Amino acid sequence: AEKEEYKKFFLILDEMNLSHPEYYLSDIISAMETKGKISINQDDEIKEIKKEIEYPENLYIIGTVNTDETTKTLSPRLKSRAFTINLRADFDKIETDDEAKRNLLEILKILNKQLSLIDLGVGYRDFKHISEFIENGGNMDDALIQKIIPRISTTNDKFPNVVDEITKGLENNPELKEFINELIKLKSKFESQGYI
Repeated sequence: AEKEEYKKFFLILDEMNLSHPEYYLSDIISAMETKGKISINQDDEIKEIKKEIEYPENLYIIGTVNTDETTKTLSPRLKSRAFTINLRADFDKIETDDEAKRNLLEILKILNKQLSLIDLGVGYRDFKHISEFIENGGNMDDALIQKIIPRISTTNDKFPNVVDEITKGLENNPELKEFINELIKLKSKFESQGYI
């Protein structure tokens, strides 16, 4: 990028928040802002690598970020220096003639809409895994209990209302009785301790 300043270069970081991005990007962020230099070599014996470089203005960093229990949240410092685009699964885009899959899509739409209010959600991978689970003899109730319930972790005050709305949206699905019961248990736990 430094040598070919008229070209644009893109550095893609996949799942960049498996650790804190601020830890490994702090020098780069500073150099981007101040037009300063990035220290890359502290060893006097290594002559082949420059000690520092300027951040090239034609280098763009793009990263994917997941929001779940395995990742680190982005700090306000990093968010103030970057543009973020939230992407959510759009289950309306999936077309299928399979009645069970259509039913699953409607359930996932309800779950996604409500869980997104507390920064959780479901995605295309969930649709794929639950579909396969059902195709291999499992039932929807067990699939949702195993796939969705363990991921629900929140301190968001909206959670009881989210459970109420999910329950209301799924009340016409008798095959989801145990899943709804598990949600109600989580709601009670949340109301007694303020978190799940």
